[in-house]
Amino acid sequence: MMAVLRHYSLLLVFFPLVISAQKIKIVETEYTYCAPSSMSPLEAKAEAVKIAQAEAIAEQFGRIVTSNNYLRMLTENDRTQTLMNTIGESEVKGEWIKDLESPKILNMSIQDDMSTCITVHVKGEAMEITTAPVNFEVKMLKSDIDDRIESDDFKAGDKFYMSFRSPVNGYLAIYMIDDEGKAFRLLPYPNSEAPSFKIKHDKKYILFSENNGGQSLDVFCEREIEFNHIYTLFSPHPFTRSLDNGVTKSDSGRDLPPVLSLRDFQKWFTGIRKYDKDLSVDRRTFRITKQ
Repeated sequence: MMAVLRHYSLLLVFFPLVISAQKIKIVETEYTYCAPSSMSPLEAKAEAVKIAQAEAIAEQFGRIVTSNNYLRMLTENDRTQTLMNTIGESEVKGEWIKDLESPKILNMSIQDDMSTCITVHVKGEAMEITTAPVNFEVKMLKSDIDDRIESDDFKAGDKFYMSFRSPVNGYLAIYMIDDEGKAFRLLPYPNSEAPSFKIKHDKKYILFSENNGGQSLDVFCEREIEFNHIYTLFSPHPFTRSLDNGVTKSDSGRDLPPVLSLRDFQKWFTGIRKYDKDLSVDRRTFRITKQ
């Protein structure tokens, strides 16, 4: 979880949605994932659900499979060989929109090699991807000076930043979902009345940095370990932000970003995802541990 330290305002602008409805399907599957012994049970469960969702999407919409050939020269005992490696890549042709049922752990067992095998059941709504998404760049950072300090592992008290860059002009929103199922609007900034954050092409933005005109975010956690999920939404078309409850206070008195329930977030997300075929979404998870 994160506390907002400072605020600043943007101009109020209204934009219409781009109307081009996308077809949404109900998908469902069971999947067994075997996690390595180095992975905690909580991390293993999260990974199992993530892979199961991808499998459910693939069963409905299929996969995009590509292969690339790489040549390399190997010299041994004064003899040179040319070797060719083929690397295959596979991506599902769809996107998970929301859960219709909470993911269920059907079975969990420890194997002889200390790996953990988890069988999960997932059911939700997914949408086929029919257009190529904008290939934007987004990073989670521990520094607002050096964007090479990328991390998905934070400790309570760390600063949290993100960098963003897009090849096209567009509009950006960033939300964080915590372990308790609350969705926090990180961008547009809390005091902003703008429907989304305007992006200029090829410009690198360091977000949540006071040095770059943003609002600082501190990372904190109530438990020993927590997992938060970042949703980065970008579109060449304007879109409206969610209706939220404004800045709130944590139990310890920290300022929190504007918040809404997970159900309301999913309803808003499904709406804009359905009507904007060019909306690109990046989902990633980061871990917070106490000092």
